Amino acid sequence: MRELGGEARAEASAASVKIRECASDPKMTDNAKLLEFDAVLSNPEELIRPIFEFADQIKEDMETKEALKLFAEDELSSAKWLKYACAALNAPSAETPINSVVMTEEIERRNLDFQNGPLGRDAKGSLRRRARVTLD
Repeated sequence: MRELGGEARAEASAASVKIRECASDPKMTDNAKLLEFDAVLSNPEELIRPIFEFADQIKEDMETKEALKLFAEDELSSAKWLKYACAALNAPSAETPINSVVMTEEIERRNLDFQNGPLGRDAKGSLRRRARVTLD
C-alpha cells in the first residue's frame, strides 16, 4: 500500500491480535481456540449489524446492495454456526443440553443456500453452473 502512495491508518485491535495469536498457537487445543472465538462472537448480530446498515444506505446500485446483504447474512450464519459448534464440542457430557435442532437447521439452510446459488445440482446430483435467466 505504501508503494502506491497510500497510508495505512487502521490498526489491529487488541482482540484481533489475541485471536491471531490464539489461532496460530500450536499448543492450544482446537476446543480451547473455539472457546476464545466464541468469546469474541458473544453477539454475532451486533458484530454484523454495521454491514447491514451500510447496505441499507445504498440507493442506486442494487446489485452491490444485495451482494453486501448476502455477504452479511453469510457471515452472520457462519458466526452463529461457530457458536453452536463451540457449545456442542465443549459441553459437559449430559449436563448441558445443546440445541441440536438449531444446529441441524443451520447446516440444512447452508446446504440449501449452496444448492440455490450459482452452482446447482442436476438430476444425477452432479454440480453444474445455473443459467441466468432474465425476463424483459
